[in-house]
Amino acid sequence: MTLIVRDEVDVVAHNIAFHAHHGVDAFAVLDNGSVDGTFELLQSLRSSFDIALFRDADGFHKEERSMFLAGHLQNCLGATHLISNDADEFWVPRSGSLRSLIAADAPVRLVRRYNFIVLHEEVARPGYEFFDSTWLVAGPPGHQPPSPDPNAPLVIPMPLRAVPGKVFCALAGLRRVFKGNHSVAHDEGEAMNTDAAVVLHYPVRTYEQFTRKVRNHGDNLRGVTGGESWHLRRWDAIDRAGRLREEYDSLLFGAPSVQALADAGTIREERVIADFFAARRHRSDAAALTTDGTCRPSRKP
Repeated sequence: MTLIVRDEVDVVAHNIAFHAHHGVDAFAVLDNGSVDGTFELLQSLRSSFDIALFRDADGFHKEERSMFLAGHLQNCLGATHLISNDADEFWVPRSGSLRSLIAADAPVRLVRRYNFIVLHEEVARPGYEFFDSTWLVAGPPGHQPPSPDPNAPLVIPMPLRAVPGKVFCALAGLRRVFKGNHSVAHDEGEAMNTDAAVVLHYPVRTYEQFTRKVRNHGDNLRGVTGGESWHLRRWDAIDRAGRLREEYDSLLFGAPSVQALADAGTIREERVIADFFAARRHRSDAAALTTDGTCRPSRKP
């Protein structure tokens, strides 16, 4: 698995522990200039997990760096398959481990991805952690067309929109990982859909995390046109207009709207991530996580 991270201290240790438990053998991670303790946390995790850690604060250049990390996995760590991941995404096998993806006939597979939403009362609760949010957008009402204009109304509320899937592939034959990790150029051709796993995504967490996310991307996306990263460009423009807190609040949900969305089949409760970390809170073996995301290493998984 590869990860390119920047200021993800609230989630990155959980991400690595979850995927190691579910069959990922090695991680190639590039820190893109974090200032919140993410890099130091990753350094500490290397005593418990097989992590090749790099640091490069020179912009994002994600496609180039994704290929560098993929090459390191293949050539230096002996990996045969790739999950090019983000820190806020959790790959959940339908059964068994993520190794079930390797057993599939097609060397390039497209895995469906779904967002979690956040409730006002959840994020306001002392000690809130991202996995306390358990409402999954399992039946998104549709795709929101690219709308980077901050004043243009959205057809579908941002958290409820359908989102593109993610690709799992053999490293042999890989020629390019495209931005966002939604597709690859591969000698074996196009990706085929699979139901062997799903990707569960936490795009909105606390206001502090949301602010860092928008501002870390803002400078790099100005001047970009078309549909590329349109939601981040929209948020950047909203931030420069002084309305970021208002925008963040609009991304949260209250109990009445949650009930209506559940009744309509748009969302459902999904506790697989929450239950995993709730159990680990009470364990003292195999790098059990504390509630602040740090790690108490005891042995390699």
